[in-house]
Amino acid sequence: MKHLNKPDYVMLDLDPKQAPWKNVLDVALVCREVLDEVGLTAFPKTSGSSGIHIYVPLKPKHNFGKAAALAEALANEVAQRAPKIATIQRSLAKRQKQQVYVDAMQNARGKTIAACFSARAKPGATVSMPLTWKQIEKGVKISDFTIKNVPGSIKKNGNAWKDFFEHQQALKL
Repeated sequence: MKHLNKPDYVMLDLDPKQAPWKNVLDVALVCREVLDEVGLTAFPKTSGSSGIHIYVPLKPKHNFGKAAALAEALANEVAQRAPKIATIQRSLAKRQKQQVYVDAMQNARGKTIAACFSARAKPGATVSMPLTWKQIEKGVKISDFTIKNVPGSIKKNGNAWKDFFEHQQALKL
């Protein structure tokens, strides 16, 4: 509770709207490439709804403004590297159908996002599932994880994010 004004993660929300799922996976891999280049470890998860969330665990040292600035810079870089499939354009009318919106706007105090393992109000009761990068590379789908199969999957494969907070990183601003 002593760090409420200092976030312990930064997150990018990859929102496809009309874009093909393959583009979401490819944009996630571009995110990983950018984060690797700046020396930050990231953890992907399905949103449980339609996209992928990319989380970067942080040491709670910086305010929300600095975390949001990092997220915005990362989103801009991803969109510049993959302009055919990634955009930072919020307006659907101005977005090309194949583009995935790289949303950095959730990095502010009070913003909400689907928590890991939360069930979503979608057909099949899909779950926001922590992933490995290998699963992204292999073409994981949101429908792979439902309230029926997630408990067994965790029992069999473990939690892909079990050491998330052991990877808290300091920002070099």
